[in-house]
Amino acid sequence: PIALNYWGAHTGRLSGGDGLNLQNLPSRGDTTIRKALRAPEGYEIIACDSSQIEARIVAWLAEQDDLVQAFREKRDIYSEFATDVYGRTITKENKKERFVGKTCILGLGYGMGADKLQRTLALGAGGISVTIEANEAERIVRLYRQKYWKIVQLWRKFDNAIAGMLRGEEGHIGAIRYDHEGMWFPNGMVLRYHELRQASGGNGFEYINKRAELRKFRAGDPSAKFTNIYGGKATENIVQGLAALYIREVMVAAVAANMRCILQVHDEIVIASPKEYAEMHEHNLVQLMSTPPKWAPDLPVACEAGRAENYGDT
Repeated sequence: PIALNYWGAHTGRLSGGDGLNLQNLPSRGDTTIRKALRAPEGYEIIACDSSQIEARIVAWLAEQDDLVQAFREKRDIYSEFATDVYGRTITKENKKERFVGKTCILGLGYGMGADKLQRTLALGAGGISVTIEANEAERIVRLYRQKYWKIVQLWRKFDNAIAGMLRGEEGHIGAIRYDHEGMWFPNGMVLRYHELRQASGGNGFEYINKRAELRKFRAGDPSAKFTNIYGGKATENIVQGLAALYIREVMVAAVAANMRCILQVHDEIVIASPKEYAEMHEHNLVQLMSTPPKWAPDLPVACEAGRAENYGDT
């Protein structure tokens, strides 16, 4: 069995347990370790990944209806935003330009600034990297925030929620309820910001994230480290928590449908199935991961799946 911590990350995501984190295996390049994870004799491994789940939840939570509709219509969101960036039609054939669009859609929804966008594009992924000037990065950030202005409003709502939590107030942001204890997910679990306070200098807020730091603080150790929290970061926390909740609910439904879940990696569910049932189980898992959760019936979800005798080839 593969050990995972149920609420290993602050946002509620699973994390690796027993000193082994199979969630961080390389997905590109050298996949030797992935291929070494083989199904038992007579079984196949099926991996099903929820497509762009965080970007979809950001748009849904912000009520950015044009972007939600684009996801619902299964349009190529990355190419569409890249088309806005470059002022000409971009398709999947324009790999570098589309990479810019993808980076923006997946990163700018959490308040990423021009400097980080510039660094992220230069760092690259999947063998593609793009170098842009600082003023071009600033222009792209402005373009995103103008186009998806309700997402910018969502950051401000979470800024106000953090301030309200500190004052002991209650409120809602879509499916999320907040009060002095923290931010509550639809399943009744709470995301806590321990020792939340106004940041030094009065600019923004901060809290203690790490368990070890919290123990130090409560023991009176002045060296305990605080972490900054603001609207964009809180948006990221909540969206990752909602994505984790959705994936867990699908896992429970998969188990109820007689599927054997053996691993969960970020937004991907991995099951082992007897070969005679593998095609059916793959179909059923895709159906489950194409169905929105009850707490977000209008959230457009989608997935991609594959099966093989080893994890690397799925």
